[in-house]
Formats: sequence, C-alpha cells, structure tokens
Amino acid sequence: MNRRQALSLALILLVLAAGALFVTDRYAKRQALQQEEAYLQSELARSSCVTNFDTSGTVGDEKATVVDRSLDGRWVRVSHPYWYDTDQTHADTSSEAVYYVGLNSVYRVNGESPGPVC
Repeated sequence: MNRRQALSLALILLVLAAGALFVTDRYAKRQALQQEEAYLQSELARSSCVTNFDTSGTVGDEKATVVDRSLDGRWVRVSHPYWYDTDQTHADTSSEAVYYVGLNSVYRVNGESPGPVC
C-alpha cells in the first residue's frame, strides 16, 4: 500500500469513527420519538381510568425537531399522537415533550403528562 492509499484509508476510518462518536440529528429524532411512544404507552397503561388507548392518532403525525446541539448529544422537541378512552370520554390528541439524546442515554427533559387525571 502506498502513502496515498494509506492516507485515504486513514481518512475513511477517521470519518467512520467520528460517526460512532457523535449523535446525528437523524438518530436523535428517531430515538426521541421511540422513547416518547414508550413513555405514552407506559403512562396510559398505568392510568386507572383509561379503558383503551393507542399511540397512533387521527389528529396529527409524529414530529421531531432538533432544538439544540452539543458535541455529545441533541435536544429534540417531539410531538406524538395518541388516543384514549375512559368510561366518560374519548380523547384524540398529541403529546409535546423535549428529550436529550446522548451517546449512551435518552431521557425526557420536560413535557406534559398524557391522559386524564383520574
């Protein structure tokens, strides 16, 4: 392998390693939406007055927007549709939350609680 090929290979490996060390916007959005869906399912399932629910909706689509960045993470604002039934009502709505997505963690920074107050 000549010097030019070795330099090209080193550059390719450096670019690949950088991709493994930094959180991309696309990855952060996907992770935040998955976490919000899991959060909604968990919260609605443990609500004592919710009789039926789903994390799909008819009032909107999933949305994710990166609102801030650092070298090791992204803050992502998400909106996720869901619906639920109680004995008295039916609701079809969307959640709003912000997630931090880092190299080794994803957590909900803030957002509203889904479902009714029982």
